Amino acid sequence: MGQPTVIILDEQRPISTLQAEHVNELWRAEEAVIDDVAQRLSEVRALAYAEDVLIAVGSLHLMNHNATGKPVYACAAIVSSEFRSQGLATDIYQSIIESAEEQFDAGTDTSAIGIFIEWQAAVVRTWEETICSFSFEHSKQQRPMQLNLTGITEDGLPQYVYYFKNASLFTKGPVFEDERNLESGQSATSDFSFCWQSLTHQEQEAVTDLWLSHGVIKDRESCQRRLPDVAGLARIGEKIVGIASVFKAPYEPANAMFMGYRSFVSPDARGGFTATRLLKHTYSEFNRIYGESNTIDNMHGMAYVLQNDKLNRSVHKPMGPDVGSFLIGYINDMQMRVKYFDGAKARLHRDTSN
Repeated sequence: MGQPTVIILDEQRPISTLQAEHVNELWRAEEAVIDDVAQRLSEVRALAYAEDVLIAVGSLHLMNHNATGKPVYACAAIVSSEFRSQGLATDIYQSIIESAEEQFDAGTDTSAIGIFIEWQAAVVRTWEETICSFSFEHSKQQRPMQLNLTGITEDGLPQYVYYFKNASLFTKGPVFEDERNLESGQSATSDFSFCWQSLTHQEQEAVTDLWLSHGVIKDRESCQRRLPDVAGLARIGEKIVGIASVFKAPYEPANAMFMGYRSFVSPDARGGFTATRLLKHTYSEFNRIYGESNTIDNMHGMAYVLQNDKLNRSVHKPMGPDVGSFLIGYINDMQMRVKYFDGAKARLHRDTSN
């Protein structure tokens, strides 16, 4: 058989009677369990043919993501056993994602802000671990389309989400924004340094004074306990104006351990992008360490919580354009955002020995 051809279906191109018959034949041949055949047929969005033989089918149905409560399309693909080793399911997912995002950006279907995929292929059940983040190259826009791990089922099936680039948490439909220049404004005059486990005595004193003077930490003893966690500093001239620190933060739904991130920026250094650049710089350094040594190989990435109402109301992109972090869930109604380290993998089966 020749190279598979993927056909995208939508309201303008609904499934035909003949195509529905082909789909039913494939479902029966692969012993797929379909509760409501008529409903599932109405959800079919992609068909893959090798010559005139249907070898894969992809479908979408609207759901609320269990961790965020936001509307997403759940995408499922069933591939003929003969073609499962050829990555056809991935091709189906990519075609459906691009089509759905194109409709979202055009305003013709704004029901969901992204795509949810639970990887159910038989081969997955033989895996011990799964990649935490992976990307497709958009076939038309030449940009990465990143899918991120959000959960692992009790049966060991990984779940991923892709958020549409122009989706917003608070506005229905696309929100188009110009890319921000993080190198402009006040933060452009700031210098950033990575200092994890290497603070000098002078830096320790300056960090402690900044925390105490602004009431971030109440007493010197508590500051001393926090100092080993300091990982990044922002300076304007010789003055420290920003402090980043990290701590262990387990996230059970994805069977992951993150470096929890928290920062403080002096009030006189706010209003630019100092906080964002400090986060980006700190992540980049830890990501480099993750790739070069086994110092932090038990970590999967960096996570942070937006801990004030203003941030939770203003940070509206589920996939952040600046740092590349994504919304994975909420803690006490506050956004929790994550960026995985390059190449990080999570175990698919939890340790039940304890």
